[in-house]
Amino acid sequence: MGTNHETVGSDLLSILAALRFPEQVLGKDEAARLAAVDPAQWYPISWLLQLMETIDQRVGYYGLVSVGRKLFKQSHEEQAKAAFKSAHALLSAFDALYHNANRGDRIGGWELVSFDNSAAQMKKTTPHHCAMEQGLIVASMEMLGINSNVTQTTCFRRGDGFCTYVISSTVHDHRWR
Repeated sequence: MGTNHETVGSDLLSILAALRFPEQVLGKDEAARLAAVDPAQWYPISWLLQLMETIDQRVGYYGLVSVGRKLFKQSHEEQAKAAFKSAHALLSAFDALYHNANRGDRIGGWELVSFDNSAAQMKKTTPHHCAMEQGLIVASMEMLGINSNVTQTTCFRRGDGFCTYVISSTVHDHRWR
């Protein structure tokens, strides 16, 4: 993990948006602390990462995917919808979107490794939970009207140096390229 890594409050608030009963999952005090977050302020990434670990342990994979979907909608969708009209353009800009909501030194990022008519491959070195990032990718494709399948082929949580996602779709029109 980098140094001085902070995330914007809207990323933290995606936790509340994704959980139907946040007090049951996080505890009453943590849910109340989270409810007081200012969406435009900056907070230590360690808090978000700890919340993701709690969700992973208590809710599991689908809870984290839901957080990623909400995170995209709350922190990135408005800006992305105005700026990007294709999967290629959006995935090429994922690193910039990430750095709009995260700041610090050596905090990782995103790279579009390959892109063709039916699939894209992304490399991620951020500290965020992999399933959360998967939900973020799915939500970004949905914003463009693209049904997608996102699979992970390498994972830093399993000891790999980075995470790799393959995004495939049956959409091959202007929304893809």
